[in-house]
Amino acid sequence: MINKFENLSNEILLLILSNLTWFEMIESFWLLNQRFNSLICSTFSMNYDGNKNGIRINETGLSLNKLQLILSSIISNSFLSASIQQIHIDGSKSSLFFNIISQWIFQEKLIHFVNLKSIILTRCYLSNILINNLSLLVQYQLDHLTLTLNECTKEILYNIDESTVNDHNHGQLFSSKSQLTSLRLDITNDGCDGQIHDYFSPIYNYSNQIDNKSIKNCITLRYLHINIIFGCFIEHVIENLPNLEILSVAFRNSISNDFLHKMNMRQFVTMVSNWNDKVPKLKSFTLKGKILYDSQLIYLKSILNNVDHVEKLKLYVDIDLTYEKDSMKKNCVIDANFI
Repeated sequence: MINKFENLSNEILLLILSNLTWFEMIESFWLLNQRFNSLICSTFSMNYDGNKNGIRINETGLSLNKLQLILSSIISNSFLSASIQQIHIDGSKSSLFFNIISQWIFQEKLIHFVNLKSIILTRCYLSNILINNLSLLVQYQLDHLTLTLNECTKEILYNIDESTVNDHNHGQLFSSKSQLTSLRLDITNDGCDGQIHDYFSPIYNYSNQIDNKSIKNCITLRYLHINIIFGCFIEHVIENLPNLEILSVAFRNSISNDFLHKMNMRQFVTMVSNWNDKVPKLKSFTLKGKILYDSQLIYLKSILNNVDHVEKLKLYVDIDLTYEKDSMKKNCVIDANFI
């Protein structure tokens, strides 16, 4: 028997469904009838305010048992799982929670969501299975990836089982094996040795003498937003991104290059390559960070000299030279013409 609610048009029902959480849709309307099954799948596939209405999982709202039950119902139904185009897992409160959820969704060499295009992993806990599955997804499915690593990542990378993780995964995000068009990467939980930066940097492949086929340019990536500690990561990355159009860089603290404390600026400046040759399609460049020393100011200038071909430039720089030992530099007024 059809009730008044089911007499509503599909357009109105889609608006109602779009205002429910993903698990409320599944719990309330999935398997009600074929029409609602189709509407739910359509809702998962649609864009709302530029964002896919996919699965968002955090520690609030549902117990682990209930989450497992709902996820199992999605994964077991090929029609429903095929409609999922975005997954967002938030592990900011508990790495254990993130690890449990990721094991349910990502299984070794098995991709449950065949049309998945976007993954957002916030404060994620890396594991062998997750790394290998992300490798497959980046290579064959994903258009967008957001990856924010938690504070345990450095220890995990150190102890990771190399026998079960393909060595070609190192630096893969910026290689020809990646089909991403958009990437947001936050690796500011790295230590002073830059181990996480090295893991994701394409230059890692050179140092390990991996076959040159794995280090060809990534020609698909157009939008890159990175949060880093060491500025050398930028230089390493743009070597492989000839079609990059938008680049946003945010330093965790002060704007610095890891070579800065080892060499004088004359040596360093000669290392800065011409970005115009490497990222000729770059239209927008955004830089955020602090400047605490004169050498960092010179480093900033060397970066800006390489982006004079961009159409849009945004700087959010806090300059405080009170830490300078040289009293003349410490109390100087910075002329805008310097930049």
